[in-house]
Amino acid sequence: MGQLVGEKIVFIADGAKTNWEIQMTNFPEAVPILDFYHASEHLGDFCQLIKDSKQGQRRYGRWVQMLLDGEVLQVIAEMKDALKETTNRSEGVKEINYYLKNRDRMRYKEYRDKGYPIGSGMVEGACKFVIGKRFKGSGMRWKKADNEKVLKVRVAKLNGLLHDYFVPNPQSWTLAA
Repeated sequence: MGQLVGEKIVFIADGAKTNWEIQMTNFPEAVPILDFYHASEHLGDFCQLIKDSKQGQRRYGRWVQMLLDGEVLQVIAEMKDALKETTNRSEGVKEINYYLKNRDRMRYKEYRDKGYPIGSGMVEGACKFVIGKRFKGSGMRWKKADNEKVLKVRVAKLNGLLHDYFVPNPQSWTLAA
């Protein structure tokens, strides 16, 4: 139904520091969640550094499942142990640090148990639906101020709040004879 009437708000983002600053500043009550697909991409990058590619693939599959099962600290510990098997230690450390910085936002089992989304795909799809369909039609040209006005109405309609958005102003009409 939308942020203003939602029972619980989640904030899903990649690991960029600025995203979490936005979350803490503007949505402090929201549950911060590191986008699972970004987390798995970083895990994949680490696993590609493992000298034995088959071993890297096996670990990737195992570690992804461990993340989903809520075992992020164990994954980090095993990544640290696997550093000695990587082709580029500094790149491996960089990926481990990504996990260390975001570990509190990676409680995927807990999030899934509560019915929270763990990926941004749903949000990205909604943005395409809300914004793309309305503003990116063939031959359409919009000014920013007009975009904002139309977008507010569109979001109100999609959230079922359009009736609250407009105040009816009934008028009586007299037709000329």
